[in-house]
Order: sequence, then structure tokens, then C-alpha cells
Amino acid sequence: IQSLLSSRCDLGKTERIAQLVSEMGVRVGQAVEQFVSAGQLVAGENPQLAAELSEACHLARQAGQAIVQQTQYQMEPGRGVVYACDRHSLVQAAKRLVQAVTRVLVLGDQATVLQLLAAKDRVTACLTELAKRSSFAEFMSQFAELGQHMVQLGQLSGERQADVKCEIARCKLAHMRSALEKAVGLQLTASKLYLRHPDNTCAQRLRADVLAHMRLSLDSLADVVARRQQERQSRSSPRLPDHQILGQLASERGLIGHSVQVAQALDWHGFELAWERCLTVCLLISQLHSCPPCWWAAADWLEYYVQTLGNMLLTSMRALEVLTPASKVAQENLDAFLDTWRCVVTNELGHLLLTVLDQASTLGRRQNTLATNGGNGAGGSGSVSPETSAPEGGSKKAANHAQAGPLPSKAN
Repeated sequence: IQSLLSSRCDLGKTERIAQLVSEMGVRVGQAVEQFVSAGQLVAGENPQLAAELSEACHLARQAGQAIVQQTQYQMEPGRGVVYACDRHSLVQAAKRLVQAVTRVLVLGDQATVLQLLAAKDRVTACLTELAKRSSFAEFMSQFAELGQHMVQLGQLSGERQADVKCEIARCKLAHMRSALEKAVGLQLTASKLYLRHPDNTCAQRLRADVLAHMRLSLDSLADVVARRQQERQSRSSPRLPDHQILGQLASERGLIGHSVQVAQALDWHGFELAWERCLTVCLLISQLHSCPPCWWAAADWLEYYVQTLGNMLLTSMRALEVLTPASKVAQENLDAFLDTWRCVVTNELGHLLLTVLDQASTLGRRQNTLATNGGNGAGGSGSVSPETSAPEGGSKKAANHAQAGPLPSKAN
């Protein structure tokens, strides 16, 4: 239709072109019928939007039928090809079709969001019931129901993550889905510890912390899905230049492995120091000026996640110490939190840190190449900014870049 409407000439006057136009109209009508059938299925699954979706599907079907009718033709003696309508009418029919189809798509997207939010509410309600269980048999029955709801939520959120176009939202969904998946296993071991030792303060606190973490993750997931996320808040602390931040990040290359080692060794003091450094890495990445916004989103989420997970890991260590190392349930719980810590700092925080440093290294090599190739230029100094080659305003940009300084050797 777009090719037909954008052509400079009128509708084709030869019989062959008229046949092609007519076939195009029939194919559009068939495609609209399939589209409307899918929309009606969605309407049947979502009573809240059934009336609006049914009306939008009806309008889309009418617009599709109008395209079919208006692209028909007949051969008349002396006149040749005669279409059922003129070009202007076909343009109007095409516009009505686009509007109707867009309306169905918008409502279908709303239906997907409502389904996901309903799945999230079922998980939240199941967590509330789970917190009320005082016997192991009741807990396991409720936990099995939680698992079923989590599977459904995981499928819907995964489909949403694949469909969403915003890179920041896609990044947030990936991290939140991963956190919720890990939290289910932590909820199991923390609840088993509590049910075995209900009077232990550490066990009580740990179960409450895991439940609070899951609820917050679910709410954050719902905010992203429903596009309710707020703008990123600016940091109150003064920002360092990027080259200083990258220098500090480069010095933390061995932090990830060290934090895992001290945690496995149950070295409280060593773990607290490594934990603090991990939080600093998240903060530094979030303060970088020259990085994609999705990295800021990942760093902001990981800062919360590492903070929360570190607290729960310390509580698990204290629980094992209080309940003596002979407690099998306490040891099993600690092992689960250690595995989660290793996975998060290695696969998520460590991967983000290496990605940032790799980009800094690539940028540093590119700047060195530009400086070498442009050594005979007007700047004449050792480090030349790419902006110095600009025909206008280049000197000012180069001066600003020179004040920032080159990338540190460690980052390179």
C-alpha cells in the first residue's frame, strides 16, 4: 500500500497492474482478518479490556474490508480499467486501517501488562501466606504454589523483556528477573532455618529480609513493566572526572575473587571490607559521565542488590556461629547465600566492571592512535583530542579535553 500511495502516477490503468492492485487488496484483507482474530482472543482473556478491544477489532475489520472493496476493478469498453474508487478514497481507507490496527496493538500491549501485573500480585499474595506458615508441611505446600506462580511470572516477564524496545528497561528487567529467581532458593533455606529455630533472632531477621527483598524486587519489576519508573536521581556527592574513576576501577580488578574467598573463609572483617569495596565499585560506575545509560541502571540496581545480599550473608554467618557449626540447616542456608553472592559478584558485577574497563582500554588505544597520526597537526602536543580535527570550535573542545587528562595506564 505504501508503494502504491507514494507513487507519483495514478492507480495503474493496465489490466496487469489492476490485477496486482486487486490481489494486494485481498492479501491485506486476509492479513487483517488474522490480526483481528488474534485481537479477539486477547479480548476474551482480558475482561477489563474486552469492550475496547472488540470495538477496535470491529473497526479494523471494516477498514480491511474497505481496502478489499476499493481495490477491485472492472474492464469497461472504451474506458479500460475502472476501479471501485479513486486514489483519494484509497488513501483515506489506508489511514483508517492504520489507525484501527494501531489501536488494537496499543490495547493488546495493555493486556500484556495487566497479565504480568496480575501474575506479580499472585506472587505477592503467596509470599504473604508463606510468612504465616508455622509448620514445615504447611510451608512446603505453600512454597510449591509459590513456585508455580513464579514460573508463570518468569515466562511473562521474559516475553516482555524480549519485546520491550527501551534498552534501559530491558536491562532492569533482566537484573530483576535474575534477582527474583535467586531469591526463591534463598527463601526456601531461610524459611527452613526459621522453622527449625523459630526463637533465633538471626533466623527471624533473615527470613524477614528475604521476604522484603522479594517484595521490593516485585514492585520494581511492576514499575518497569507499567512504565512507572522515575527519572534517575542525581548523586549528592561530587563527581570525579572519568579518568580518575577509571583509575580506581582498574585497581579493583581482583576484588571479585577476593570477596568470594573471604566470604567462603567466614572472615567477617575481611568480608565487610570487600563488601564495602564492591559497593564503591557500583557507585563509581554510576558516576561515570561517558557510559551508556543502561550501565547506570545496572550499577544502581547492583548497588542495592549487593547491599541487601551482603547484609543477608552476614546474618547467615552469625546464625551459623550462634547455632554452632553442627547445625546442618544453618550450614545449608549459608551455602545457599555464599553461592548467590559468588554468582552475583562474578557474573553481574564482575562482568559490568570488566565491560567498563574494556571500553576504557579501547578508547585509550584509539586516542593514542589519533595522537600519533595527528602529531603534525596544529595542537602539536602529546595527547590530542578527536575534537581537535573539527573545522570550527575545535580548539575549545580540545582545551576542555586536555584539562581532563589522558586515561590512566592501569585502565589501558
